[in-house]
Amino acid sequence: MFHFAIPYRQYVTRSLCLMTLAVLPGAALGQDASVVVPDNAQASRFGNGWECVAGFRRNEDRCDKLEVPANAYLTDAGYGQGWKCDRGFLETNGACVKIVVPANAYLTERGFKPGWNCERGYRASGDTCELIVVPENGYLTENDYGTGWECERGFRKSGSSCLSIEVPQNGYLTDNSYGAGWECNRGYEAVNGACSQIEIPANAILKDSGDAWVCAQGHVKLQGACVKRARD
Repeated sequence: MFHFAIPYRQYVTRSLCLMTLAVLPGAALGQDASVVVPDNAQASRFGNGWECVAGFRRNEDRCDKLEVPANAYLTDAGYGQGWKCDRGFLETNGACVKIVVPANAYLTERGFKPGWNCERGYRASGDTCELIVVPENGYLTENDYGTGWECERGFRKSGSSCLSIEVPQNGYLTDNSYGAGWECNRGYEAVNGACSQIEIPANAILKDSGDAWVCAQGHVKLQGACVKRARD
């Protein structure tokens, strides 16, 4: 039996080629020679085919140049118009129109109309920013709606003013923005704008809420009094 020795260098070269073809079966195929890449295009980054280079948009079998208006820049998005207006400009009918920022306002980062917001203490009124008039005993809020201000604790809104809340004796201020603005202390009840002491009859106890009473165990309420419950 005859043995033919293969030179070591040739053996290594053949082995590497076989390994490459086994791991990357498509590596030897490359791009399809039948694919015609048009001008202003390049081989696709995501497989076979082609894609337009930056500044061009695919139109069937060609790449059309994007018309970028003044005061705009190209984007990397493959959808939409392919460009956006510079900061301080808004897209209007295919052009970038300068945003006119009124007094007491500032440019926004969003590309939506009107492109500006009023500074704190002002509210939008048409194309201007008007001053929010805060009454005495009031303060500015962060809300863009409503009056733009609220009354301080101890005062309530009345038109464009903040009126003092009159708390009766044996009462206290609440944080509620509705109702009377005050409640009675424990053991008192609101009667005609005042806090009257609750009269607790015999064999009764004050409720946990502190604004009424209930009969003690073994008693029932009868005509404003607590009478002993009859045994069965």
